[in-house]
Amino acid sequence: MQEKRVREIVLKAMGQAISKTVAIAEIIKNRIPGLHQETTISSTSITDVWEPIEEGLVPLEMTRHVSMISITLSARELNKSSPGYQAPAYIEQPKPQYQYQQRHRQQQHQPDQAPAPVNGVNEGDASGIVVILIYL
Repeated sequence: MQEKRVREIVLKAMGQAISKTVAIAEIIKNRIPGLHQETTISSTSITDVWEPIEEGLVPLEMTRHVSMISITLSARELNKSSPGYQAPAYIEQPKPQYQYQQRHRQQQHQPDQAPAPVNGVNEGDASGIVVILIYL
C-alpha cells in the first residue's frame, strides 16, 4: 500500500477461507497503522452437480449455502454508519522516519524537502484499489 500509493485493499473470501482472511486483515492493520475497515458478510448458494457413472441414473444436484466476507481497508475514511465499520486503532507507534530526517537536515543546515507522505500515501495521488481473493 505504501510503495504503490494504493488507497484501498479489498479482501474477499468464502467458506473456510474466512478465518484466514480476517487474520490477514488484522496483520495488514498492524503493519499499516491508521487504516479504516469496513466488513460485510453475506452468503451465496452453490449448486453441485454429480453426473452418474452408470447409465440410466439421474444426475444428482445439491445446493449448499456458503458464507462470504468482504473486508475493505482504506487510508481514507469509510462509511461510518455501516454496521461493519471499524475506526483505525491508534496504537503508539514509533515516530515516522521523515520526522527524524527533517530534524537531521536542520542540524546540518540543508534545505528542507517536502516531508514524506504519512503511511506512504499522499492526498493528491490518484486512488488505487487492490482486490485479493483468498481460496483454500
